[in-house]
Amino acid sequence: MHNKVEKKSKRKFIIILIILIILVVGLGIYYSFFKPVKTGKHIPIALNEENLPGYLESLNIVQDLPKEANIQINFGDNKYSIKKGNVQEGGEENSDVEVSVPEDYIGKIGQEGLCSALQEAVQDGEINFETSLSNSELLWKYKGLLKYKDCIDI
Repeated sequence: MHNKVEKKSKRKFIIILIILIILVVGLGIYYSFFKPVKTGKHIPIALNEENLPGYLESLNIVQDLPKEANIQINFGDNKYSIKKGNVQEGGEENSDVEVSVPEDYIGKIGQEGLCSALQEAVQDGEINFETSLSNSELLWKYKGLLKYKDCIDI
């Protein structure tokens, strides 16, 4: 009888241990990928086509891109290629994602910040998004950006 009680206690202990491990791993995944990032207070600046690449390079979201990221953003006829920590004038063929917004959003980004300007573009239906990747490929490749989901309004 005493042996049965010990086996039941061991089984309960193992089950509780497994549940705790799952919880810890789940919380780790949540805080690594899904916890929203506070973007801080934006200080308005005069942003234009010439200083836009430097401004974008300074943003955490650009620094946090995966090494293989290849994004093109178009502001009217002005095209920029964005890779991890780097923004270059000119478009790039074979980009994973192409985002197009009207040219006047360059100034709005300077005045309001990237998040506010992008959210406004989404609300006003002035943003166009194209990708060559499937939704699952896109999600997997850019999973590190999920912490910015409130900023990019997904």
